[in-house]
Amino acid sequence: MSGAVAAAPDGTIYAGTGGASAHIVAYDPSTGQKTDISPPEVREETFVYDLAANADHLVAGTQPTGRLLIINRRDESQYKVVDTGQGVVDSVAINGGHVLLTTRASGSVYDYDIAAGTLTELGDPIANDETRGVFSVGGRVVGVAGSGEMWSIDPATGTHTITDLVTAGIPAGPEPVQSVAVLHDEKVAQACVAGNFSLGVHDLRTGKLTRVRDGGEAKKALPVDGRLYMAIYPGAFVDTYDPTTSGTVDRKAAIGGEQNRPMAMRLMPGGRELGIGTLIDYGKSGGAFSLFDLRTNAVERYNEVIPHQAVSAIGVAGPVVYLGGNTYTDGIDPVATEASLAAFDLRTRTVLWLWNAIPGALGYDDLIMGGPLLYGLTNSGTIFVADPVRRKVLRTYATADQSGGMFFERGGQLYGATRDTVFRLAVNGPKTLVSGLAGVWFNEPAPAYDEASDSLYTIRGNNLVRIHLGEI
Repeated sequence: MSGAVAAAPDGTIYAGTGGASAHIVAYDPSTGQKTDISPPEVREETFVYDLAANADHLVAGTQPTGRLLIINRRDESQYKVVDTGQGVVDSVAINGGHVLLTTRASGSVYDYDIAAGTLTELGDPIANDETRGVFSVGGRVVGVAGSGEMWSIDPATGTHTITDLVTAGIPAGPEPVQSVAVLHDEKVAQACVAGNFSLGVHDLRTGKLTRVRDGGEAKKALPVDGRLYMAIYPGAFVDTYDPTTSGTVDRKAAIGGEQNRPMAMRLMPGGRELGIGTLIDYGKSGGAFSLFDLRTNAVERYNEVIPHQAVSAIGVAGPVVYLGGNTYTDGIDPVATEASLAAFDLRTRTVLWLWNAIPGALGYDDLIMGGPLLYGLTNSGTIFVADPVRRKVLRTYATADQSGGMFFERGGQLYGATRDTVFRLAVNGPKTLVSGLAGVWFNEPAPAYDEASDSLYTIRGNNLVRIHLGEI
């Protein structure tokens, strides 16, 4: 998979690739010859994130250990490797005898002096952001952030400025939604819509919309005791938003262990821990189930609870939680061919069993308990009802649009939402209550049911909508 491309002044094209092992390939357009020039340190990585070239040097930034490589173009066996201590070097530029580089997940900006071999941090103008381009302009270092802002640093003083490109007049449009959550009590009534490095906070009483900066994409968001907890991509972090204080987002923990993409989050029995399911980093297979302590912010991570699968769904049943796997891998072919379910004992922190409940399923989007029965939804729209003790599927149904989604409980009955529909699960299958949503979700639908108002907040097209379920 191609990750980055750079052209040298003599016409040589360089391509950086990703997968189980990263590579750099030189291409001569005049002869059509391709040459793999990857140093061993590049092949140890899974992705070449960015490249830059001039007459003398080829510069590369990598993932997942954040290496900067400076390769002599006249003798490619001569090169330098700089370990930045970050996860990703996401943007590079050659500035005379120096290299400008930006990193994730910190958002820090560095200058590397090629001759002296020194790496100097210039600052982190937008903390926890990603950079899509870094440049030297008029003696300043300028970058464009993935969140839609442009920053500028004076390398001599470290002072910086930030310009919001929308505020500056660039036309804006809606972006696909990551997740929706509702904070609703006697003091606060807010619907929080997660996007790319931001939350759109809708005041449900006044209608006012406020944009709150976040350090990534909140793939899952869950209110607990008046505070919003978010599982963040990239890097698999836990962030919080407290509407009663400064209205800012705070980073509480990193899941670690090369985990990168959160896919599920549930409150555990007792209300003291969040269970979080994740997918491992690019170019690898597998995932983890982690427990985040709400009191101490400590994380306990359990790798490969389902071998070679991410954990994409969590169902809670007392001291046992049921975990749904997903065969998806980022940048390489999947190793697992069928998604599994796992029973995880919270007392012993061990896996009790693995079970391929739905033949051919590639991933589970949601799991929820209804009495002694386990209800599940696959990412291809299969609903199933199972006895988890006997490990027996009792019934299966199909969603109307055959897409994945999520369940929620209302008044002792089970409901669900997909990209296009809201349904109630009856004995004879799902009964469609609302259709035609065509929600523009970035990942699988993650709407929010607000018990206080008996309303479901979801996406219709690119719009946030409130569905009063008592009126249907």
